[in-house]
Amino acid sequence: MGDNNMTQRDYIKGMGYWEVAHWLSGDHKYNWSQKELLTAKEKAECRNTGWPIGVTLHREDARPKYYKDSIAAIITSNDSYDEWKLKRDGSFYFMRVFGEDIKRGGKKNNILFFDVRIWRITEALLHCQRLYTNLGVEPTVAIRFDLNHYGLSNRVLTASNPDRAFSMNERTCHEDELDSSLEFSLLDLTNNIESYSVDLCKELFILFDGWEPAPGVIEGVIADFMRSRI
Repeated sequence: MGDNNMTQRDYIKGMGYWEVAHWLSGDHKYNWSQKELLTAKEKAECRNTGWPIGVTLHREDARPKYYKDSIAAIITSNDSYDEWKLKRDGSFYFMRVFGEDIKRGGKKNNILFFDVRIWRITEALLHCQRLYTNLGVEPTVAIRFDLNHYGLSNRVLTASNPDRAFSMNERTCHEDELDSSLEFSLLDLTNNIESYSVDLCKELFILFDGWEPAPGVIEGVIADFMRSRI
């Protein structure tokens, strides 16, 4: 999905990470200015969590950089790593290491929080919808959305919420990566964010020894995310 720059990413070797990419498909010829991109992207940031996807910082080492075809940023802090790029044609790329690994000092953890995954997958879809809405994209324009997870093998699925974790049996993933994709119009995404999020989550969770959450579990966590503001 993104430009693989191992010089900048060597220190995350062995950690798990996830990527989001989306772009406007079809014959549409958009060409926003870098200033227009930055304004729309800042408005699209979802403040449901303390560290939004594609966050814009203004400190010297992390602020967005301007290129002839895009704006982009790399944000590092201790063992965390964020990278994003937004091109003038509206193509967006984002990458972040798993928070579970950051808490282990940059070493791969053996767990993955299913509730955090639900929050982040929902946020990725919501961010996509808000970005293209703020850029003034027509509701009928088609969008290709890719979501990838890497470093999944031998992780056990659990929850960040102790009440949810207590009720879960150990379920291990035997695949190391999962590449998922969707295509929808901006209007479809606006009206069906929850259902798209549920589909993507189920595709991930089934890899953990066939885990299927009870009816309403994913929807309940999504509702928690939508109500949250930080």
